[in-house]
Formats: sequence, C-alpha cells, structure tokens
Amino acid sequence: MATKKSMMVLLGVLVISSFVLGSSIQAGAETLKFKVYGYETKGESVPVDDVEGHILIFSTRRAFCILENGRLRLKAQLCSVILSNNLV
Repeated sequence: MATKKSMMVLLGVLVISSFVLGSSIQAGAETLKFKVYGYETKGESVPVDDVEGHILIFSTRRAFCILENGRLRLKAQLCSVILSNNLV
C-alpha cells in the first residue's frame, strides 16, 4: 500500500504537471497572401483506341509561388487527364 508521503509526492507531481501543460501557449492560424505563376513544360495527348471520342493527356507543369513575406516556393506537378466528347 502507498504511504501518505508517496501520495503527497504523487499529488505534487500532478499539480505541477497540470500547471506546465495548462499554461502552454495556444497555436493560432496564420494567413499569407500569395501569387502563383505556372507554366506547362511538356504536354502530350494520345487518343484512346478502345473508346471513341476519348483523349488521354499527360503534362508536366512547373510553378513558383511568391508569398507576401518575400519567400519563394517552387513546385513541379505531373498531370494525367482523360477528356471525353460524351458529356452526360
């Protein structure tokens, strides 16, 4: 069984840890405005032989983003799209 002294130590540790964890600073969301400039570096289109009116498009795009704080971010993207003449 626990002695009275060990119960007081456990209670003290719980009180101290509740103050440490309870007083942490709350995190907030940050909003940044930005502009994106993108361009397509490579694009290919291939007709789908099995289905009439379908086209498969592969493209590689690159972009850079300028944030309002002056930072610059680069992005590369691979895309594949299937286009159809049959709109439902």
